[in-house]
Amino acid sequence: MLSLTTTLLLLLSASAHNITHILSDLPDYAEYNKLLTQTKVADEVNARQTITVLVLKNSVVNSALKSQPLDAVKALLSIHVLLDYFDSDKLHNLTDGFITATTLYQASGVAQKRNGFVNITDVKGKVFFASATEGSNTTSYYTKPVKSEPFNISVVEISAPIDAPGVLTSATPPDVNLTAAMEKAGSRKFASLVEKLGVAKDFDALKAKGLTVFAPRDDAWQAKGLPDWAKVKEEDLRTVLRYHAAPSYYPVATLKGLKEKFITLATSGSGKFEIDPEASGDFVLLKTGVDTARVVSAAVDSAPVTVLLIDSVLLPVELFGNSSAHPPSGSPPSPSPSPAPKSPAPSPKAPTPSPQPVTPTPAPAVKPPTPSALPAPATPSGEVPVPVAAPAPVADAEPKKKSGGSRGSGGVLSALVWALVIGGASSMLLF
Repeated sequence: MLSLTTTLLLLLSASAHNITHILSDLPDYAEYNKLLTQTKVADEVNARQTITVLVLKNSVVNSALKSQPLDAVKALLSIHVLLDYFDSDKLHNLTDGFITATTLYQASGVAQKRNGFVNITDVKGKVFFASATEGSNTTSYYTKPVKSEPFNISVVEISAPIDAPGVLTSATPPDVNLTAAMEKAGSRKFASLVEKLGVAKDFDALKAKGLTVFAPRDDAWQAKGLPDWAKVKEEDLRTVLRYHAAPSYYPVATLKGLKEKFITLATSGSGKFEIDPEASGDFVLLKTGVDTARVVSAAVDSAPVTVLLIDSVLLPVELFGNSSAHPPSGSPPSPSPSPAPKSPAPSPKAPTPSPQPVTPTPAPAVKPPTPSALPAPATPSGEVPVPVAAPAPVADAEPKKKSGGSRGSGGVLSALVWALVIGGASSMLLF
């Protein structure tokens, strides 16, 4: 467990160096540090481990590099970054007094011939640096150590810039045709829209100051869920195109190191229109709040201008945060709101069955009263009313029976018989 913790701490410390901070406390290298920052080579250095930076004093920078275009300076500085650890002891103890080192320029993929390699030679205790390209002059040599963090980063001072034939003269001019470069890289749709809507002029105006363009590949415009661009207002579409560019120079290594959102050309008082970069392994993701795009490759990297090919169209949340504002392409138009549905009509009830005749509860059996016990008041007409028999009580608790039962009909018949008997007896008394 202890060894694992130690390993993790070593890994964390190994990735914690920052060349800008290292040189910021050393005024003799202030101009060189400034160029490392402007060209974003500093971000490349900070993103790597086991590295050596060859630095130049201010006086050398001012005489040899100040008049050069920034793109050429970036190439030259990249040659001065060795992808291995060389401190003073290692430089003075080279096997056979010679070694060829790979540089950051070689890793960029744009190095010509062998300009991406540097020959290091120890001649009687004096260490020289020269380009591996045939015919290069050996004019640069080691002067002193500046800073070292063993096997992580070493910073050493050299006497003069390494002579790399063709580097300072082959730099891409800053007025590169951006739309032509985008078309060549496979972003024809985006290049066409940029030209058609006049956004190319906005891009060109920033090429000398710093510009990053995120150009979607042609197949990105066919992705599902995108707005129906034919229904998007022209001004909104123009904003979307401006959202695909930043007014700063952000090569891939710089984007990986960014810890906060950055503004775009669409940023104005009406909205932020920012992009949130995130490093994901070897790739960089660009998050908008609506979708995410991945940086695929660099179509142009000519400091201070870069064009990065991406795999998705960037949708700003300020325009597309509400998906109903711009319906997806191919989707039917949103229907107008329907009136609130009325309460559902009651479902028809099943027909009520006709009531079945119910046989009255059988009257309880009672003893018939004697004629003398029944009063027979005379009516005005002189007739005697016929008494009505009382209901007979149920003898037991058996359930009620439907009409037609023998017990019920017998009770009714008995009551009628007694009524006739009493009525007859009353008539006899009157006579």
